[in-house]
Parts: sequence; C-alpha cells; structure tokens
Amino acid sequence: MKCSLSQKHTSIVLILFFSTFLLYNANLRLMRASDSIPTSLIPFSILIHKTLNLDFFSVYYSQRSSSLPYFFTEKNGHIYSIYPFALPLIITPLYAPVVCALKIETWAPDKIVHLATIMEKLVASFL
Repeated sequence: MKCSLSQKHTSIVLILFFSTFLLYNANLRLMRASDSIPTSLIPFSILIHKTLNLDFFSVYYSQRSSSLPYFFTEKNGHIYSIYPFALPLIITPLYAPVVCALKIETWAPDKIVHLATIMEKLVASFL
C-alpha cells in the first residue's frame, strides 16, 4: 500500500500542527505539578552530566527546604527520581537542540530548573 501526501496536503498538516502548537502555548502559563519536576530535569542531567542522578539539582532544592522534596530519593549517596526513567529517556532527544543551542553546560542549577519548566510545557505540547 503506497501512501503519499501531496505538497498541498503536507502544507495543510504543518500549518494545522504549528497553529495548534502556538495556540496551546499562547497563554504562556507553565505547568506547576511538582511530580513532573524530575521528568523535566533528567534529560538535562543525561545531556550535560551523562548520568541519571539528579545530584546537580539537589543543591538548588536543598537551599529551598531543609529536606529533599518527596519526588527525590537518595540511594548510594546520589539523588534520583522516585518515578520511572522511561519517559525522560524517551524525551531526551527533544531537549538536545536546546542544550546545544543555549550552551547550558555552565548554567547554574536554578536557571536550568526554570528552563526545565518551560521545556516541560513545550515538549508536552509537541507530543
């Protein structure tokens, strides 16, 4: 079975995709569910530090509270998400262009955490 779209149909599909993407993100409101924080941080940890642990971000969260947030767990001296790693691994390629373009390797944890909340909404709306 051969499936082909004409150039006109391809253009319509792309216009529809980008217009709904822009409409969804037009309110500029970020997602505020704390249980998704590790999922948005793990791709940065993988791309920048080549690890699944979230040690780099624990400094940011330890400054804000006397204990680790409920969505982190400590194991063998490292900080990890309490949630599965499957989704963060799947979405990591979507974070790669941003990491390369913005050269965030030298950014402080608080700036990356803020960027993670933005990426969380963009990636969710893209998927």
